[in-house]
Amino acid sequence: MRLSYRLLVSVSAFALPAVALAQGIGAPPTVMLAPVNVTAQRLPSPAAETGSAITVITPTEIERRGAVEVLDLLKRAPGVAISRNGGFGSSSGLRIRGSETGQVLVLIDGVRVNDAADASAAYDFSGLTVDGIERIEILRGPQSALYGNDAMGGVVNVITRKGRGPAKITGLVEAGSYQTFRQQAGISGAQDGFDYALTAAHTQTKGFSRIYAGPEKDGAEQISLTGRGGYRFSDQFRLGVSGGYQKLDTDFDPSATRDGPASVATEKLFGRVDGTLMLLDGKFENTVSLTGSDTDRDYDEPLGFYLTSRYEGRSYGAEYQGNLTLFDTDVLTGGLATRTDKARTTTVGKAGPRFSQDTQSAFAQYKWKATEAFTVTLGGRYDDVESFGGKGTYRATAAYRIASTGTTLRGSYGTGAKAPTLFQRFDPFYGNKNLELETSRGFDAGIEQEIGKTLTLSAGVFHNRYRNLIQFQGAGYTNIGRATTRGVELGATWTGLADLTLAANYTFLEAEDGSTHLSLPRRPKHTLNLTADYAITEKWQVGGAMRFVTEQKDNSFSSDKIPPGLVFDARTSYRVTDWAQLYLRAENLFDADGRETARYRAPGRSAYAGVKAEF
Repeated sequence: MRLSYRLLVSVSAFALPAVALAQGIGAPPTVMLAPVNVTAQRLPSPAAETGSAITVITPTEIERRGAVEVLDLLKRAPGVAISRNGGFGSSSGLRIRGSETGQVLVLIDGVRVNDAADASAAYDFSGLTVDGIERIEILRGPQSALYGNDAMGGVVNVITRKGRGPAKITGLVEAGSYQTFRQQAGISGAQDGFDYALTAAHTQTKGFSRIYAGPEKDGAEQISLTGRGGYRFSDQFRLGVSGGYQKLDTDFDPSATRDGPASVATEKLFGRVDGTLMLLDGKFENTVSLTGSDTDRDYDEPLGFYLTSRYEGRSYGAEYQGNLTLFDTDVLTGGLATRTDKARTTTVGKAGPRFSQDTQSAFAQYKWKATEAFTVTLGGRYDDVESFGGKGTYRATAAYRIASTGTTLRGSYGTGAKAPTLFQRFDPFYGNKNLELETSRGFDAGIEQEIGKTLTLSAGVFHNRYRNLIQFQGAGYTNIGRATTRGVELGATWTGLADLTLAANYTFLEAEDGSTHLSLPRRPKHTLNLTADYAITEKWQVGGAMRFVTEQKDNSFSSDKIPPGLVFDARTSYRVTDWAQLYLRAENLFDADGRETARYRAPGRSAYAGVKAEF
């Protein structure tokens, strides 16, 4: 273990308790732990009873940042690193605490949306905008015991807007740099047992040349439709439905060093139907859900090897989950799930066979509230993956709240497992049917505490070990990889003035290849995020954000480096009437080199103006 990591851990381990005893360490900043989350324990859980490291991006934070793409919100959370091959609409991936992109499970309203036809079954965040999204929860660390395959590194749970109160209509029109135009319209409400929310959006941009090799602009156009609704038949039974459709047409280049015409049309469709029945006077909650997601990627590459190609990924399944409240405070959770993943590749009009894989699962968790201040959760899962047999994973967390000092101590330990993807197993050129499961184990520990009513701080350490990783070597995939990730996460927020909020978080990360002991690519060692929000008047708001990442390797096959990045954003809004708001957003204010991969540009200085309305 390197000296720098040991030093930071030592400082955290010895300084934090001492400061805590002196009322020195506090609760997490606004974008971190919110009062209640639903992802960490698969049921609503107060922050003081949550032992896992979780960040909640609230509706207030979404409004303040004014981001268009979800990835621009996620990148400001602790432990998160992103890679994006250019501007809006470009291929985009996310890593949590040094994981691979395919080791992060992405849920939208509980639906797995990871692409079954992707080489690593990762979710491509390109085209996922904030339209219709109410909140986002980011669960860090191995979570296979809760969510099974693909959750080795963590979980991103996107929760869309739910209808509440009288009918409400919203709208947005925006225009700005790179000939960008954006429109959004939505309706939501609740009445007589019904609740409904529907949002439609469209974004189009002429873009810029994403690579440095030529001047050809790479534009993109996206449309999306997101909906969620339900009907409560009685106090005991509710039927819900949610779903969405995204279509993204975007330009790209034949390679990172070759300019030229190429495009990809991506369609994503997902949906969920669930019924919830309450028994035993509300102490026994039973939910049955049916889910499905569909991702199609159509490539047109006139200068490419295949000219045209198509990748079709399907995932669908069913799940039962029961939550039984015991002794008024404890909760026993159990469930069964089945899922089928399918994928097919078509090149130059010739469709290959459709490959599939079934997974049967059983899971259980016990949330034990030992005392008013001390909460422990123990859980396990057994996944029977077709052709691989069964694999068990487990997880334990603890949280201890000292109300008199405003201190919360937390910790978790868990294991993870991930089956080879359909591409890694069956691709006719690179696949290997003899691949084995990837595995991991990891822990984290942290402290959060309030300092009076104005300053809050948080700190934590983490360590993860990955084994049997699947890597590409020679002519195909094989289980040869090992990796270790470890680091420190710090956070702070200050609300000393009623109209001013300051927040910051910092991540120190060491991610090493277990065989070569070299740093893994696209994992910055140091990441710092700062935000400031100020209400000049009741109607006039201003805010800014800064993000800094240090230099990082771009890949394992070359000496390419992603330079350090220091990017500033700013936003201001003015409420003209009770129902209308004008806003102005500036990104990369000082025109810095903020690229997120070595050979692809990031947007330069740009500005966007718009109006939002709510009736």
